Amino acid sequence: HYLESHPYSNVDSEDLLVAFHETLGYSLDWFWDQWIYRGGEPIYQVKTISNETQTIFNVTQLQENLPYVGLFKMPIVFELHFSDGTSVNKTVWISEKQTQVTLDHPSGKKLAYPLFDPGNQVIKGCLFEKSFEYLKAQALTAKHMLDRLDAIEALQETASDKKRELLHQVYKQETFYAVKEAIIDQLAKDDHKKSKALLIAATKDADVQVRKALISAFDTIPEFLKKSVELMLNERSYQLQEDVLNKLCLSFPKEINRYLDLTKLEQGNNAHNVRLTWLKWKIQQSDKSVKNELSDFTSVSFDFNTRRTALFIAKDNQLIDETIIANAFNAARSPNNRLSNAGVSYLTWAYSISENYKVQIDELLNQNASEKWEQELNAKIQKVKTK
Repeated sequence: HYLESHPYSNVDSEDLLVAFHETLGYSLDWFWDQWIYRGGEPIYQVKTISNETQTIFNVTQLQENLPYVGLFKMPIVFELHFSDGTSVNKTVWISEKQTQVTLDHPSGKKLAYPLFDPGNQVIKGCLFEKSFEYLKAQALTAKHMLDRLDAIEALQETASDKKRELLHQVYKQETFYAVKEAIIDQLAKDDHKKSKALLIAATKDADVQVRKALISAFDTIPEFLKKSVELMLNERSYQLQEDVLNKLCLSFPKEINRYLDLTKLEQGNNAHNVRLTWLKWKIQQSDKSVKNELSDFTSVSFDFNTRRTALFIAKDNQLIDETIIANAFNAARSPNNRLSNAGVSYLTWAYSISENYKVQIDELLNQNASEKWEQELNAKIQKVKTK
């Protein structure tokens, strides 16, 4: 209806609102006002009181009441899950600062856990503290992945001894990587042998996202994971392969040459990410024999991601010569901002640390200063102000 009413015309959000009104037959002014014309999102604080026959939800909207952010009016689902696997729910329009909602328990049913907005259908912030028993049942049995994830994340500050068995149980039955990621993040801080065994097994998880989460969970690879992570140098994911090589070299400096030997034939993705990481560590081992290869990666023969990474490596490792300077100058003049910024960054650094190369850079800049944009670019590199 919206498209047919405005063929080839200029429209605004008000025209779309009118189309909704005409099609649905009722007003959506309240929705447009709070989600289109104003800012923010609702922040709910939820507290529950339960007995054998009912659960009472007390909901408070906590967001600051400002001219552009006020109380929100939204339909929220309240849901109770019971130990026999059944559930009841009720949808209530929440629009006041404080709202109380009561759900009755079917006769003889034992409450397993309550949910506020199951599946996170509403964009919001939510403070809802629950008992460990509620979180346990929710993590193990909730239908929606986001509800299971919420339960695991709520256990972040719980002592390892209390939550360990639950985390292991959920990990074994979970199929969605985000929940496994949250579990790995918590077990990485647990020194128990069972948790270590699970983390070792995670290096071979079928889901690459889980394997990535394992490597990301540690600033440096612990000794108990060393052998298992070393096997990940043959990862099919080039990004993960790069991360593994970086973490191993950082964690076990005496083994760097062995890791470099194991990955000397790897190139990685289209941006040559593994090879560039290999070159970085090779150079940091004071091996200057690969300088020409890195210099070549800064040239126009390669895509912009390869070039910008190579320029950053050259700068970080204080590699400078006429070829890299010429390639950096070419990069600096690229319409691709990311590549241009890498070129400018390298030239600014080179200009400030070497009188010899400063002359070369000045010559390049002076030869290319006819346009205003060139003058502004040159000023960035030379750190001088244009009139």
